[in-house]
Amino acid sequence: MKLLRAQKGQGVIEATLTLPLLVVVGTVFTLLLYRGMVFYFADYNLHEALICGQSSHLSSCEQELRNRISKVLIINIRSDIRISKRGKDLQGKISIDFTPPLEIEKTLKGPRSW
Repeated sequence: MKLLRAQKGQGVIEATLTLPLLVVVGTVFTLLLYRGMVFYFADYNLHEALICGQSSHLSSCEQELRNRISKVLIINIRSDIRISKRGKDLQGKISIDFTPPLEIEKTLKGPRSW
């Protein structure tokens, strides 16, 4: 009985010490998961915009890409999106202001003539 009385409240102390650590670990994990989701979403949609640019106006494909990316970004995170054509090749770049910044660049080669 004396042993139980000596440890009364130890659970509260342990919970008070570990709860902030669990919150920090959970927050970091959630932010990393969100960053990864944004990366793969942006990468996929940039590829789709480059394919769209082969048959449509680049400005309309770029605007559609901007609309899609803005739906995923939270709290006014700035993004810079550019799609350009050089010869038969289409180049696209997305820069998103995370810490550290997230940058994706892709080039879609045009068809080669034989």
